[in-house]
Amino acid sequence: MTSKAGARTRAVVIPLHTPRGQPLAAGMVAPLAERVSAISFDEARPAPETARLRAELDGRALGRKVVSTALPLRHGGRRRVLLAALPAQVVAASRVTLFLGGEPAAAIDPEWLESPLADSVALTEGLSDEGRRRLLALLVTTGASLFGADATPGFAALVDRLFDQLGLAPLAAAAWRPVGAAGRLVSYRAAAGLDPDQIGPLTALAGGRFTRLRGCRIEVERAPRGDLLHVHLPQLRAGAMLIGCGGAPIRLLAPDAAVPGRPLSPWLAARRRPAPGSTASSSGSPAPTRRPRRSSPRSRRARPRRPASRSATCPRPPRASSTRCNWRTATGWSAGSASSATARSPTSPWRPRRGPCATSRASWRSRGPRPSARTGCACA
Repeated sequence: MTSKAGARTRAVVIPLHTPRGQPLAAGMVAPLAERVSAISFDEARPAPETARLRAELDGRALGRKVVSTALPLRHGGRRRVLLAALPAQVVAASRVTLFLGGEPAAAIDPEWLESPLADSVALTEGLSDEGRRRLLALLVTTGASLFGADATPGFAALVDRLFDQLGLAPLAAAAWRPVGAAGRLVSYRAAAGLDPDQIGPLTALAGGRFTRLRGCRIEVERAPRGDLLHVHLPQLRAGAMLIGCGGAPIRLLAPDAAVPGRPLSPWLAARRRPAPGSTASSSGSPAPTRRPRRSSPRSRRARPRRPASRSATCPRPPRASSTRCNWRTATGWSAGSASSATARSPTSPWRPRRGPCATSRASWRSRGPRPSARTGCACA
């Protein structure tokens, strides 16, 4: 285009239609319990793993009881999962928009030809082992605490399916020993090379509830026929199943109540006995050495000396004899005399009825016989 002056100008093209945005992913709803559903979708485009996931139901917030996570897929990418305290039928019959990092990422529309309802098997299909471990930890810890006992049956069935997909069978108790009134020391045969730090905190599934166990101690003993896993439990209900959902998930069955327990003393004695020619303890750690006790700076400070009392018993003299006693006072040594048992000095340390006399320490400033080191007084 040229102007009257002959100079060329650029042409500005204005599009008649605005370009369409990126298509939204199709969401899926899976019922986990009567009033708990899982809304999930696979990311159509990569997003930060820490991006916040939120949902709107017919233009309103989904609710307060909501928890979300990102699960890695087997062939790359991530699956976003959001657990909500709503029945799956209510979610599937509404228009749901899922926002990832503030941008729309997925949607659920009841007018679609294909129903968004699915089962829990579709929720775990295509997940990697790391994704299964993350979902397992979410169900056992945060999910069980947030949604309560009503979601336990559905969560327990999904937990069993995840363990089966990971190829981890439950371990039966090899032996157990009573510890105290209600404690148990349960031993299991585990796979070689098991790291106890990777098991994570233990959760007990008993009576239709997930209960976090506190005060548990886990130790692995290396043995030629396989590692032994020793679990100390302060208390354990009969028929409970222990679940560890750390980096190395594990399922432990409670010991059968019909099987009697073994005594604890031989087990402790065998572990305390050091190996011949070694200085290490039975657990594989070096034997602790007792360090010489050092006095603290506070104990080395100069403290004022307090007059300490010393009790002594003076022999009772005969009635008709005259007795001379040197007793020690706070100001020094003093002398006193008594002609008989009934007439005595008022400051004499000897008491006719009280028996022992109490004296105090002082400097030696008197003449006369040296007092006894045991009684603190000298009787002549």
